[in-house]
Amino acid sequence: MSAHRLRLIVIVGGGVAGLRAAERLIERGYDGRIEIVAAEPHAPYRRPGLTEGLLNGHVSPAALRLRARLEGRVRWHHGVAAVGLDARARRVLLDDGRYGPYEGLIVATGMTPRALPGARRATDRVQTLRTVDDALRLRTTARRVRSVLVVGGGLVGAEAAAALRAGGTAVTVVDIAPTLLHDAVGPRLGVALTELHRRRGVHVVTGATVQAWDHAPGEIRAVLRDGREIGADAALVAIGAHPDVGWLQDSGANAIDGVLCGPTTHVVGLDDVVACGDCARWPNLRFDTVPQRVEQWATAVAMGRHAADALLDGPRDARPFAPVPWGWTEQWGVRIHMLGRPLAGSLGAVDGDPDRLRGALATQDGDGRLVGAVVAERPAVSVALHRAIGAACPKPDLTDAAAWRPPAPVSAAPAPAPRGHEPHRPFVERRRTAPAAA
Repeated sequence: MSAHRLRLIVIVGGGVAGLRAAERLIERGYDGRIEIVAAEPHAPYRRPGLTEGLLNGHVSPAALRLRARLEGRVRWHHGVAAVGLDARARRVLLDDGRYGPYEGLIVATGMTPRALPGARRATDRVQTLRTVDDALRLRTTARRVRSVLVVGGGLVGAEAAAALRAGGTAVTVVDIAPTLLHDAVGPRLGVALTELHRRRGVHVVTGATVQAWDHAPGEIRAVLRDGREIGADAALVAIGAHPDVGWLQDSGANAIDGVLCGPTTHVVGLDDVVACGDCARWPNLRFDTVPQRVEQWATAVAMGRHAADALLDGPRDARPFAPVPWGWTEQWGVRIHMLGRPLAGSLGAVDGDPDRLRGALATQDGDGRLVGAVVAERPAVSVALHRAIGAACPKPDLTDAAAWRPPAPVSAAPAPAPRGHEPHRPFVERRRTAPAAA
């Protein structure tokens, strides 16, 4: 079916990538039906705000709600999740047994927090942090306990630790890396951030892993691999997340570490399907031909809009998606930007004093190109370096996209649809749901 003749587009995923994709479809003049399947019961919200305001009570859930110009055109299905895709029949299988047909499909299912073996069995006070409900639950817990153990020192763990400690809770962070945010900002800024947390009263244990869990009434005890034990009243497991793409396993798509897409965001093997956001793995031809995922809010926004364009334009005419990625983290009043691919080579100082979290580090690849940077508290330098990375790594064209080949063959033949479900009429609502604000 020609892309411009699509009459029913289904978006699976109700986060920012899916929302911006729907908004872009409408901007482009698409006048067919748009259906969004959203596993969460809430309208889309600003996820970075969970640790930057909601967790410490500075903002309300309503303040995080995203706005979009949808003009009443979108039909939402909140509280249901996709569990399978019959690509041959162009149907999405939902967890309540219904099928939803589509003519064009946008995959935007995001991520699911990784579990720590044994943690859930230790106590119901061991939590994760990915959704607004998670943040509210953790905030309530922090207000009634004296101490929280945070397992994981990445972006979520470090930001949550800062928010909890600022609220008066005693916090211990345990991480396997030698510094906090080691894989996000590199070792040099990682050392500076770790010391900042320690000066603010966070107990940081690096180079350590949790081997086992134990608990007594009113207490959680994490046993480290070296035999040390750390006690707390509650725990947050923040050891990263994995792409929520298990429902695509039998669809003909490559769903290993995210759904594999070509340069245009079209899913390899499924020309009428595109993907966007944290769950998509695609080659950013501005830098190289290797498919990668980018877990950044700004990239998800841009990718959602691009995926909508790509679906309407079709695989032959769609442009490659090749942004200069940028993300940020803010802890203890210090904002750090991560630009391009900051850890693709050795970081060298180019401005100010990075060791005091007031400067910038830049990265060059093996060819001497500027490909990335991390910048602390230098907004003007961030803008300049972002532009410089874009100039050093030019935007690819349609020829570049056409020449790209996936790293391994992927069968496009999907498995048969599960038995026991009748072919379904278009999404029939079984409950009333409030649409997102337009």
